[in-house]
Amino acid sequence: MKKLLFISLIAGLGFASCQKETVDESIDQTEESSEQTLILKGKEYKVSYVKKGMSKLFGIPVGDVVYDDIKKVFGHAGYAVEFNPADYIDNIEILTNEGYEF
Repeated sequence: MKKLLFISLIAGLGFASCQKETVDESIDQTEESSEQTLILKGKEYKVSYVKKGMSKLFGIPVGDVVYDDIKKVFGHAGYAVEFNPADYIDNIEILTNEGYEF
C-alpha cells in the first residue's frame, strides 16, 4: 500500500512540475487588426462582415460559410458551390439598412 501511495505521489509531482505553456495575447490582437478585406463595387468590406451577411441571406450557420482567399469567393462547407460576393453585397447592404446586425 505504501508503494502505491509513493508511486502516485511521485507521479503527481512529476505532472505538476511540467512547464505550462503561455499564450501570447499580442498574437490574438494582431490577427484581429489584420483582418482581410474585400473591395466590392468600389467599397471596402471586411470578410467577416460579408461572411455573416451571406450566412443571413442563405440561412446557413456562419461557421459553414467559408472564404477562398485565392479565388475571392465564398462557399458552403461540404458542398461544391461558390458564391461571388459582388453578386450579393447589395442584398447584404439592404439587410444592414433594415436593421439586421451581423
